[in-house]
Amino acid sequence: MYNIDAFLKLHNDLLNVPKDIISEATIQNKWFTVPFIENSLSAISNDMLDKTKLEKWLSSYPSKEISGKKIALIMAGNIPLVGFADLLAVLILKGTAYFKTSSKDCVLMNWVINKLKEYGCKIEPYNSNYEYDAVIATGGDIASKIFAKKYKNIPALIRGSRTSIAVIDRTLASRQLEGLWHDVFDYGGLGCRNVSHLLIRRNIGLDSIVESWKKYKAPLTCFKNSYLQKKAILTINNTSFIDGGYFLLQETLNSGVASLGEITYSFYDTYEEKDDFINQRKETLQCIVGDGQIEYGNTQRPSLNEWADGIDTINFLQNL
Repeated sequence: MYNIDAFLKLHNDLLNVPKDIISEATIQNKWFTVPFIENSLSAISNDMLDKTKLEKWLSSYPSKEISGKKIALIMAGNIPLVGFADLLAVLILKGTAYFKTSSKDCVLMNWVINKLKEYGCKIEPYNSNYEYDAVIATGGDIASKIFAKKYKNIPALIRGSRTSIAVIDRTLASRQLEGLWHDVFDYGGLGCRNVSHLLIRRNIGLDSIVESWKKYKAPLTCFKNSYLQKKAILTINNTSFIDGGYFLLQETLNSGVASLGEITYSFYDTYEEKDDFINQRKETLQCIVGDGQIEYGNTQRPSLNEWADGIDTINFLQNL
């Protein structure tokens, strides 16, 4: 049997997180605003911990627990509770999670962990000297290389930096433009699921996107500061860009990690060009918005089956 009951209880808890916990989290990390935290709590509660969705999700796997397995979880902290999906996977299979939270997200994650411990889940602090059955670690590219070297002798899911793109192949409706804004700017653009590059069919253009986004404000003061710094650098270097008032759009084929406040874009003329662009970068992409894949506005509300880096964590754990 899976450990569903603990997470059904947590479902209700996440809808009623004490205000002092949320306030403490905003003080600890200036990028964690109250709306961003509430968005994350809502997404997890409604999209991951709904009873019907949980049961349907688990029904596609063999009824195999990992009781007795010690799993190290080394979590990122770029957005609120970003490590929750890994915690869910380990604990719902009745494994023991040895957790290491990011210093950027310890308030919320520790609160969630304490709740799950109350409900009987096996959770212990991570110790780098322990021997584990497997490790799931998320961080930047440098950190991921360190993790890969340290845990080369055990099964490991090591995640580094990835980016997300949106394919614009038609004129977007106002609802889609609003959704795309959230895909780009929610959580200050810090998540690997945040869109940082627009791949646009040439006859569509950028005007409607720029004008739509100008109706909004910078998601955070620190985001606006990054925009001003990047604008100064591009101006000094005589690099052309589109100025949206709190964001910059720069044309380039480089879809890698952009500066905060900067969104890159490129055009394509044929579907072959579009497919080539994506295929050449598929190992570094987390999400593709549009193009028949993720709907506009949904990148930060992943379903239970949308695995980080496309690797099924439940399958990984059940095959230890």
